[in-house]
Amino acid sequence: MLALLGWPLLSAAAPQQLLLSAQQISRAGIATAPAVATLAGDAAPAGNDLVLSGTVVAPPDAAALASAALDGVVRQVHVTPLQQVGAGTPLLTLYSLGWLEWQRAYLEKTSAARLARARLARDEGLYGDGIIARARLDESRDAAQLATLAASEREQALRGAGLDGVALRLLR
Repeated sequence: MLALLGWPLLSAAAPQQLLLSAQQISRAGIATAPAVATLAGDAAPAGNDLVLSGTVVAPPDAAALASAALDGVVRQVHVTPLQQVGAGTPLLTLYSLGWLEWQRAYLEKTSAARLARARLARDEGLYGDGIIARARLDESRDAAQLATLAASEREQALRGAGLDGVALRLLR
């Protein structure tokens, strides 16, 4: 809407009035209020100078908020202001050290879970042969369960931040 209203100001031609139908005004959620003239700062009016104050407010259902799960630096913006986008459309490229840390932690936890499961399998065989005590087998089971839970927690954090199953498999 702002782009449409600002377009005549950018044009080199004579100012044009933008006419909107009642239906367009209603669909756009435009509300008007009487304008009150104010002077800019302490300046005195000169000629036909007139400063109007106002606020443009978009209706709640006309805008959506996009936020990142982690902080970072915006490297590239892929869309223009007021451009309509669909679900899954990349809005920007964000470089985030926190994101890299989450991925590293995920890989570390999945590796630890894999090692804990291998140790559990080995200890189950040793216990079955009567070589180790039941307490050691229980410790291996607990360690494998905790390692699997930690890996699952990191996976859920990455999924919550937008990584899908395919990307997780590629990460491993």
